[in-house]
Amino acid sequence: MVNSGKIRWIDYAPEIIGLESEDEIQEKMPRDTQYLDHSDLLSILKKAYSSHLYALLIGPKGTGKTLLVQKVAEELKMPMYSMNFSVGIREEMFIGTPWLEDNKMMYRLGVVPRSMLNGGILYLDEINSADPDVLVRLNEVLDDRRQLYIPDIGRTIKAKDGWWVVATINPLSSRGTKVLPEQILSRFGIKIAIDYPSESEEIAILEFHYGDFIREHISEIKKAITLANILRKMVRENEEIIYAPSIRELMAFAALLKAGVESRLALEIALENVYTIWGIEEKRKVGELIDSLWNRGDNNGR
Repeated sequence: MVNSGKIRWIDYAPEIIGLESEDEIQEKMPRDTQYLDHSDLLSILKKAYSSHLYALLIGPKGTGKTLLVQKVAEELKMPMYSMNFSVGIREEMFIGTPWLEDNKMMYRLGVVPRSMLNGGILYLDEINSADPDVLVRLNEVLDDRRQLYIPDIGRTIKAKDGWWVVATINPLSSRGTKVLPEQILSRFGIKIAIDYPSESEEIAILEFHYGDFIREHISEIKKAITLANILRKMVRENEEIIYAPSIRELMAFAALLKAGVESRLALEIALENVYTIWGIEEKRKVGELIDSLWNRGDNNGR
């Protein structure tokens, strides 16, 4: 790739690529999304869309924010364009990238202008992990004018009717997150707080995926949910535990149980071992907590 900082790409009238065909747009429409809506969030988000209000979802990882947006896109029959800022999105990935190929100047449109041209849902995940230069361009996009100027091609992209933005932010206790500038926050007319599901809701989610097996093993399932809630509380209160388990770990635990893995070993594989990343001492604390829960009363898995 040629360094665009040393070339005025606009002087060479670069060919623009990234404009999508109808088939490519159809491929971006979510299908068969399995989302269990306990709080009527689907209805709230669809009303936000019909009211032309951008939506901000606030909550920890693993609370179903992405699945919720996928389900909304599916029901609205809209393509979904996603960016996760926790992986270090740079401005050129956000806007577009110029390069030289066979002595021909090219410019590939990024996710944002493609979503604007096609009138899709732009899903900005973990937006409060974004770099400052990206936030500057994002503020431009979220302006009431709904447009984006791309200097490299000398063109202003204007959003098609129906274009909509949904973003998520994680709590400031999460690693890599920053306070979102007020001018960005104010662009989102709808702000929805999403927390971890209650015990009954998590059981319902597990039943949705694993059926009657969950009720047949409800003792082990409830203990696993209790453990998850204790660890989540410890993370929230900064009690030396860094990682908060989500419904994903509980689903993995249930899947291993259903496959015939003994319950304590299933929990070690699905949840406990991840804490080794932060050291043996961290894993030991979690292991002792698991053992104390698993040794309470009757347990068919021991």
